Amino acid sequence: MIKTLFLTTLLFCTSSFAQEHIESREIGPGSYRQIEMLRLSGEKTLELTAGVSRQFQVLSTVMGRAGSYRRVIAPTVWSVSPKLDGVSLDSKGLLTVAANVRPTSFTITAEVTIKEEWEPKGYGAKVEQPVIVFDPKEKPLVGLWYQVRTLPSWTPWKAMAAPTESIAPRG
Repeated sequence: MIKTLFLTTLLFCTSSFAQEHIESREIGPGSYRQIEMLRLSGEKTLELTAGVSRQFQVLSTVMGRAGSYRRVIAPTVWSVSPKLDGVSLDSKGLLTVAANVRPTSFTITAEVTIKEEWEPKGYGAKVEQPVIVFDPKEKPLVGLWYQVRTLPSWTPWKAMAAPTESIAPRG
């Protein structure tokens, strides 16, 4: 019972932070003052399997809305370190991890130039995103999970002992 409670609590607590909501309004020239904290995703460390692609974009947190982000439109230079065979990142932030990449870790870096038209000199910001590539056969519990169904809210004790069918790996 204690293990089930811990696992349920852990999944509940981490899933709310892993879900990113990108608002339709963007932050671009003329509205850069709205930038708060820059990120590349809603996750602290992104966990991916080999053989996937993911589009990254520079995001800013939105004050008063936990988990909400706005896309920042600004000149950006993308890079991956260390450089790995089978891992590529294009000039628009599209990460591709080849199917033959073994479990590894690397960091995506976006160097953003924030400059309003009327400013004589802008400023640069460096945003980093740690990425872990894992093999789901070796570590089946790694990665993001999402809720498949919801139990009635009036049965909290049943929710703590929910069967594992109520969650599934994202992918």
